[in-house]
Amino acid sequence: MNSKVILNAYELLSMFIVFPAPVQSQDLLVPLNDETKKIFEQLLDIELLQQNIVQCYQLEKGTLATASLARQSWGETAELDGKLFNRVFARLEGTPEYEKFVDAHWAVVQRPDYRSLYLSELFAEYMRLFESAKTRLTRQLKERGRAADPAWGLEERIR
Repeated sequence: MNSKVILNAYELLSMFIVFPAPVQSQDLLVPLNDETKKIFEQLLDIELLQQNIVQCYQLEKGTLATASLARQSWGETAELDGKLFNRVFARLEGTPEYEKFVDAHWAVVQRPDYRSLYLSELFAEYMRLFESAKTRLTRQLKERGRAADPAWGLEERIR
């Protein structure tokens, strides 16, 4: 009897996974045209690059800690996705958050021995850049949704 109940529960769960309930969300009402697709691609690229840099940072911090304890060279580092990095930074170039990042980045790398001493500060600047860019792009998506549907977000405006 117990195995039948468990089997039925798994079947029910699989039904929810295969046939999810329809969800109505204001976020999904943004018209999907070429410009909207580009914004989504940019957001996805930023998220992927952010994850890549987090991995590199974590490995580098661990490597630095190990090297300082063993007084050895730094060893191997995580691979930065160069194509993704170039694509994201080419799209961000000329934006206000990019200009602030360049100034902050330059100030950090000019310090002596910045790699071992100021790695966390440099990492924080990357994270600020990505969060600012994601906020700006999300705002653009919301504006596109508002322009396409005048009733979009009406309940927010009523409050």
